[in-house]
Amino acid sequence: MREDPSSTARPAPGRRGALSGFSSAAFWAGVTAFLFFVFGALTVQISVLRQFGISDSQQTSWITVTWASCSLVSLPLCLYYRQPLAIGWTLPGLLYMGSLAETFTLAEFATANSWQGRPSWR
Repeated sequence: MREDPSSTARPAPGRRGALSGFSSAAFWAGVTAFLFFVFGALTVQISVLRQFGISDSQQTSWITVTWASCSLVSLPLCLYYRQPLAIGWTLPGLLYMGSLAETFTLAEFATANSWQGRPSWR
């Protein structure tokens, strides 16, 4: 059975053609995603970090690292595949983390994530 060629993601034709398909619909889709992240996800992230009782400078650091690392991974992939790809953290994971803020410290969460992300050398 053959796939419909219009439904599969294809890489961009090259650097010059990266913005060739840019339209007002694409612009407004990007604005909508930006507004969701800023007014939806960021407010939840700030609320969860406050539950851990860390200082404002530590909260700022965590937010900066989270958003910068996600954007460094997502933006090149979005431009290459010409579709929205959110690589990083999830809202359900952030809510789960907030529900356990009284049980675990932020340092324990960071250690668990670092340990889980290591390569397994079996």
